[in-house]
Amino acid sequence: MPGELRLRLFGGFHAEAGGQPVVQWHRSAALDLVKLLALTPGHRLHREQAVDLLWPSAPSRLNKALHYARRAVGHDHLLLRDDMLLLHGSPLRVDVDDFEEAARQGDTSQALRLYAGELLPENRFDTWASARRDQLRDAVTPLLLSQAEGLRSRGDRRGAIAALERLVELDRLHEEAYARLIALEERHRALRWYEQITALLRDELGVSPGPALQRAHRAVLDQPGPEPGAEERKLVTVLDADFRGAPAPDGDPEQARRDRALWTGQLGEIARRWGGTVRPRVGGGVIAVFGYPAAREDHASRALWAGFEMLRRSPAPLRLGVATGEIIAPEPASGALEGIGGAVLDGAARLRESAAPRTLQAAGRT
Repeated sequence: MPGELRLRLFGGFHAEAGGQPVVQWHRSAALDLVKLLALTPGHRLHREQAVDLLWPSAPSRLNKALHYARRAVGHDHLLLRDDMLLLHGSPLRVDVDDFEEAARQGDTSQALRLYAGELLPENRFDTWASARRDQLRDAVTPLLLSQAEGLRSRGDRRGAIAALERLVELDRLHEEAYARLIALEERHRALRWYEQITALLRDELGVSPGPALQRAHRAVLDQPGPEPGAEERKLVTVLDADFRGAPAPDGDPEQARRDRALWTGQLGEIARRWGGTVRPRVGGGVIAVFGYPAAREDHASRALWAGFEMLRRSPAPLRLGVATGEIIAPEPASGALEGIGGAVLDGAARLRESAAPRTLQAAGRT
């Protein structure tokens, strides 16, 4: 009988066979095959279905993918019987299965512990994972609302806010979550949340906030305002990306300037998509702060995923530094990086300066 096989899909793929991490996949096709089977109910799939989902234009890739996948996880863990592909373990544990079982049993805390992040973020643009990702995101939404309400009713305001912040990270247009946040937060943060959802609804859907959000906003406006000149401390992760020193194409400085502007824009777009607040660097590159102005529990992982995507997509020889620590920011926050300070900014810059081209250096705390 095969030994234990454990697969984690939330927050990024990880596999262990017989208690040992699986790290040598040799082919991305082999990795995708195991991921697909892990997502499939019963962890079995007809070989033709696998081909249609993964390589519809190159069906011959299945044989190599199967060969390298079996080398990676062990021949006893990946079987082919009567044209059916099957994942097998004694036991076989997949975090998605455990999440759905905990949710069915009403164990909200355990289900939310298992939902450690978006399903397979590295496969965000692969259609075979999209439907399952959306389904699981929809399943976690009522759990977070329930957790937030339970914490609020027990007097744990900060815990309730953290649960709702986690929800709006998953669903940026969830009006009920924003309305509850606005009702719980201090005045300046509540107004910031309202500004954020108003802009998102306008830009992405072309609509105004609903009645519940408007009522919450009016209630906040009746509260007294903050003292001028106040500051707050926030725990954040800073990503510092720089490609200065990249050679100009054919020695043309004007072309180099245009390329730097293009690459800087691309880096900023990547950082914003992962939730960072961005400031372009003079001469090319960006500084991105994750966890500001809105606090995020997973700011460190977001910064690292953004850095990995930058390294993958940028044609320039990037150097990246990532550090986690406190910043001091004006209160209420403007949503821009002007006016913030803290040693973490210098720490990220030092790591970036010491990184070799096309690499990322991260602080131990990150």
